[in-house]
Amino acid sequence: IEITSGTGNIQSADQLVKVEIVNAYMRWFDVIFCDNSLQLWTDFEWQKSGQAIGREQFYHNEGGIENGQYTLVVTSQSGKQYVWTKNYQNNLFSLSYYPNPVLKSQELTVEINGFDEFNDCELLIYNSSGQVIHKATKVGNLNRIPLNSAIKEGVYLMVLTKKGKQLSSKQFIVR
Repeated sequence: IEITSGTGNIQSADQLVKVEIVNAYMRWFDVIFCDNSLQLWTDFEWQKSGQAIGREQFYHNEGGIENGQYTLVVTSQSGKQYVWTKNYQNNLFSLSYYPNPVLKSQELTVEINGFDEFNDCELLIYNSSGQVIHKATKVGNLNRIPLNSAIKEGVYLMVLTKKGKQLSSKQFIVR
């Protein structure tokens, strides 16, 4: 059997085999990524609902991948084009926190919605000197961070990461 297009269908009376050559997937909540580890592709064209949106190996949309049909047209080293298409629905990611400002003796609550792959995630809090003052490795949809009275008043940066890559960052005030 030889497949010479991006997606091939082989059908007989009792079986259907579908082969996909292009491997693209949502890598993070805001990135769709095309695996080119075998160096098969020389050109990438991303489209959303028929409109061109990018020409990189990945498509990034800050704030999350929006609902819609995404198409990737890749070009092989021989000049042949292959097409990958997928519909994404309800991929809206949000990180919210309260109260803000938060008092020294209070608890900061962090809610993460539209995301449920928390393996390898960390929630970090940095002070104004860039030092990590809190690191949570057990991250979920609802996170409660107790602040102790020794924390100084000021502006702090909260960063959500997955495998060391930043997913979101927010500033908050401690009084």
